[in-house]
Amino acid sequence: MPDWITHVAAAYFLAYGLKAEKKSLVVLGGLLPDLITKFTVFFRYVLPPDKLVGFDIFHTPLVALLVAITIAPVFSFDYRKSVALISAGIASHFLLDSLQGPVGYMVLWPFSWESYTLGIIWSENLTPLAVTLLIVGIIIIRKIKKNASCETK
Repeated sequence: MPDWITHVAAAYFLAYGLKAEKKSLVVLGGLLPDLITKFTVFFRYVLPPDKLVGFDIFHTPLVALLVAITIAPVFSFDYRKSVALISAGIASHFLLDSLQGPVGYMVLWPFSWESYTLGIIWSENLTPLAVTLLIVGIIIIRKIKKNASCETK
C-alpha cells in the first residue's frame, strides 16, 4: 500500500482541486482506512490466528464510509459536507491502494470477498514517494515565493 505521506499528499491535492473549504477533512479521509486498520492490530496479539478471519474487512470502502458517517458529527462543519469531504479522501485512498501489487484489496466487500488490484506499483518501489515529495516540495517553494512577493508589494 502507498505510505501515509503519499496518501496525505494525494488527498491534499484532491482537496485543493475540489476547492474544499476544509481540506483537513479530505486528508483525514485519505488516511482513514489505514487508521481504522491500525485499531485492529491489538486483536492480532490477543486472538489466535484462526479467529482473525475477517479483519481485512476493516480496510474496505464500506467500513471506511460507515466510520466517516459516524465521525462526521464530531466536526463543527456541515454534516453532509463533512461526510462528502471525508468520502472524497477515502476514494483517493482506495484509488492509490488499487494501483499497488501484488496485494489486493476487497473493494467490493460485502458483495465479494475477492481481492482486486491493478498491480501497477509494487510496494517496494519508492518512485511514487519520491515523485510525491518532489511535487510537494515544488508547491511549498512556490507558495513561499508567492507570499514573499506579496509582502514586498
